[in-house]
Amino acid sequence: MSRNIIADLDLWLVSITAGVCMAFAYDILRLFRRLVRHGRLAVDVEDLLYWVICFFASFTILYYGNNGVIRFVAVLGAALGMLLYSVTIGRIFVKVCYFLINK
Repeated sequence: MSRNIIADLDLWLVSITAGVCMAFAYDILRLFRRLVRHGRLAVDVEDLLYWVICFFASFTILYYGNNGVIRFVAVLGAALGMLLYSVTIGRIFVKVCYFLINK
């Protein structure tokens, strides 16, 4: 295979993995919110910090994986990773954790 195709495939797989990790991190944040009740300002600050961290993680992936060029394949890969996690493992993970928290 061509070196460019392999690089694109690597970027695609890293983007999907990053999307899964971002969705998992948000589920952990949601579980933390369920365990420790806090006000609207705290939720807003947590969300802001979450998105800042996700931005820097995405920027790092694009910078090192594609020389800083934003490509649709990377954005689509991250979105696909988030979606795949949310409809498969994420759904089960959250239900089990909520069940354990309520017990």
